[in-house]
Amino acid sequence: MEYLALEYVFGQMGLHKLYCEVLAFNEAVIKLHQKFGFRVEGVFHQHHSIDGKYVDIYRLGLLAPEWSSIRNNLYAKLSETQTGR
Repeated sequence: MEYLALEYVFGQMGLHKLYCEVLAFNEAVIKLHQKFGFRVEGVFHQHHSIDGKYVDIYRLGLLAPEWSSIRNNLYAKLSETQTGR
């Protein structure tokens, strides 16, 4: 799904940059985005309150040229996963 979303925003929509913000404890999502080329651009320390505790928020970003340089390799890896090779 992430691959298709990135193809859409950079291909169809023509965006130059896509960014997201992820709660620090959601490490699986941070790692997922990084697998698709996102880089950590910054951390907002104690930025959001959840149940009376402040948590950090990670900001990740990906530029269209970066996506363009890795998309074919990622597609090949995803295709291998689907076909079981």
